[in-house]
Formats: sequence, structure tokens, C-alpha cells
Amino acid sequence: PAAIDDPVDRLHEFFVRRLQRVRKHPVLFRLAFSDRLEEAAGGASGTKVRKMVARSQEFVRDCLGEAKQRGLTDPELSVPAVTLMVLGTLQATAMAAGPMLRGASADLAPGAIWAVLDRVIRPTGAVKRRNG
Repeated sequence: PAAIDDPVDRLHEFFVRRLQRVRKHPVLFRLAFSDRLEEAAGGASGTKVRKMVARSQEFVRDCLGEAKQRGLTDPELSVPAVTLMVLGTLQATAMAAGPMLRGASADLAPGAIWAVLDRVIRPTGAVKRRNG
């Protein structure tokens, strides 16, 4: 979603879309996050998936870095720590998909999960309320 000017909004769009994909295809994402990817997927396929994961990691880190540079985050925001939180949430969703998410409450909807991350990213009082 590079066409979105605000890097936090851009990250929001990425996160919600990716979380929806993770929930739809948890097995594929478990494999993508696995240390045994190359063994399971084979040479070229494994490399392609690793590059996709690396691009996603870079995208998250770049959005957060840009947001901090533009003063859209708490000045003390740790870009590496919040990058880990965002990516870890996606990975945890892939690993927990199934019993935990079947019939899950609205608290685990993509927009609700993002709202928690948004509170970490944006300075107090600047949290945007978004559905998604």
C-alpha cells in the first residue's frame, strides 16, 4: 500500500490485509515462518518465500522508521521493538489459528488487534480510531 502517505496508515493497511491472509491460510504462513522452510519447500521456492518474508520485515521497519522521523510516533519509540511486535503478532496468529480463533470475540478481529498496536505506535492522544 505505498500510495498511502501516512506511514502508520500504510502499515495499518498492510497489517490488516496480511492478518486476513494469515487467518485464511495459516498453514502456508506457518511454513513461511518456519526454520525448516527450505527443507519443506525446496531450493527456489524456499528462497522465494524467504525473500517475501524479508520484504515484509523491511516494509514494517521502514514504515515505523518513517513515522518516527516524521514525528508521528512517540519520540522514544523503539523501531526494532515495535517491528518485532507487529511481525510477532502476525506469526502468533499463524501459529494460533484454529481453535483459538474459531468463534473468536471481536477483541481478536484484525482492526481490534491493530488498535492495540496503534496505541503503542502513536503518541498519547494521537491514536486514530479505525475499523478494519
